[in-house]
Amino acid sequence: MVLERQDRKPLQGVNVNLKDASNNLIKTIITDKSGKFSFNLNCKQSYKIEGSYEDYYSDRLIFESGEKVHQDLELILIDKKKLENSGDFTVVNQMTLISVKPIHFDLNRSNITKEAAIELEEVIRIMNKYPKIKIELGAHTDSRGSNNYNLSLSKRRAKESKAYLVKRGIDPLRIKAEGFGESKLLNNCSNGVKCNEIEHLLNRRTEFIILNPEVITLKDYSKI
Repeated sequence: MVLERQDRKPLQGVNVNLKDASNNLIKTIITDKSGKFSFNLNCKQSYKIEGSYEDYYSDRLIFESGEKVHQDLELILIDKKKLENSGDFTVVNQMTLISVKPIHFDLNRSNITKEAAIELEEVIRIMNKYPKIKIELGAHTDSRGSNNYNLSLSKRRAKESKAYLVKRGIDPLRIKAEGFGESKLLNNCSNGVKCNEIEHLLNRRTEFIILNPEVITLKDYSKI
């Protein structure tokens, strides 16, 4: 069966792929109204099944077929909208982010401001609440200054932000810190475009993308 993680309801219309041990696709089937699917398998062989559904995070399971006539398996999919409504996360462009206010930096600075520390403490709270999640901590600059300088500055900002989290007890292996410079602007304030300080400020930000949202457990959704 394929079930929704939050309320354990069966999901109809899910694409379930069956693959062999070499990851070759054997067959695709769609779940029925009871969320059920079935494949005929050879005994004592390794397989992988993957379930995917629009607006849900997919799930996969590696298993070995036995000698029994029937073998029951479950795939558990996460509803992205319900995940966002938990208040701890938001979904943007198919990515799940920790839901905090944007962390802004002063111009040409990488030090953690008092305002930034408040949001980083919220990141710490959520990472402690969901102890299996890993994040990409992405630092971004505005377009003022050279591309190389901005890339270097964003890397320093990412390093400082990660150091703050680690100092407060977060395992460094759970944090991938990346600096993107001015390569991912949120508005049209690119090189040569005249913008005010507020418009530039929008681009000087740090984001926290969840790299493995599938590890969030049913217990974590108790308040949804």
